[in-house]
Amino acid sequence: MATLRHSQHVGWENRDARAIGYTRDLLQARAHRQRVFCADGQAAHALAQIENLSATTLIPERYRHEILNRRAQAAIALEDLDAFRDYTLQSAESLKHVHSEKRRQELIVNYKAARKKWPDESQVLEIADVLL
Repeated sequence: MATLRHSQHVGWENRDARAIGYTRDLLQARAHRQRVFCADGQAAHALAQIENLSATTLIPERYRHEILNRRAQAAIALEDLDAFRDYTLQSAESLKHVHSEKRRQELIVNYKAARKKWPDESQVLEIADVLL
């Protein structure tokens, strides 16, 4: 009888240890998401500052294009579908003039990330037509 109780006790300890581990993992994941959200929010804010520059400030088109791609990337992390769509369409339009393979790859990477984030969203699926 003592052996049965001991094995039951060990079973409870294992279950408790798994529950504690699971809870710890959830808390760590939540903390990581908050750090990412905060960092992406700060990045989005910093990237938005380009709109506040004076009209006389010259920024090369390739940099403007990269900023559009980074803003689209931040919009995905912030789960802002409308912003993602706007920046991606602007980036695709800019790509017609810049012809940069690196910027094109960034655009495709962002699109794939958006498809994972919003797999059934028609706005994301429509962007594929623009990219092709």
